[in-house]
Amino acid sequence: MAAVDSDVTPGTVGGAVVGRKKFEVIETIAITNQVAASTTINRALMVPTWANSFIALLDITITGTTPTMDFTISGGQAATRFGATLDSTTDKFEFTAGGPMTITQLTTAASTPIVAVSCGPGVQTDTTGSATVNSAYAFSAVTLPTWLIYTYITTDAADDADYNGTISFIWGK
Repeated sequence: MAAVDSDVTPGTVGGAVVGRKKFEVIETIAITNQVAASTTINRALMVPTWANSFIALLDITITGTTPTMDFTISGGQAATRFGATLDSTTDKFEFTAGGPMTITQLTTAASTPIVAVSCGPGVQTDTTGSATVNSAYAFSAVTLPTWLIYTYITTDAADDADYNGTISFIWGK
C-alpha cells in the first residue's frame, strides 16, 4: 500500500472536522532548486459534508530552465481507510464526466499562471487549457466523493526549478 503523503483537511481537531470555511487555502508550495528529476505529491482532502461543488485554484509561479508541473484531482474512498491512510493508487477513482480531472501540463518558466478547476452538478465540461497562461477547466459531477486526492508532479532536468504558490478550494452548496 502506498499511502498518500498527508491529509491536508483544514479545521480538524483530534480527527474531528470543525469549522470548515467556504474558501480554504489548502497548501502552500515552496520548492527551491528542485534536485530530483521528478517529484510526485499526493494529498488527501475531506470534502465538507455540506458541499456539492468546488473550485480548486492553483496559483503558482514556476521558474527555472525546464520546469513542468502536472495537477490532477481524483476521488478517494475506501471502506476501511481515510485521509492519509488512503492508498495513492488503488483508492483513487474518477467521479466526473469528461474523464480525469487533469490540467494541461504547466511548462512555462518565469510566469504566474492561475488555474481554476470547477466541479459540480450542472457544470458544463471544459477540458481545454493552456500550459503557459491562466486557464479554467470544468468537470460535471452529480455528487462529490467523501475524499479528494489531488496529485501534483514537478519535474526539472536542470536542477534549478522553483515552484511557489498556493492550492486553494472554494466550496459551494
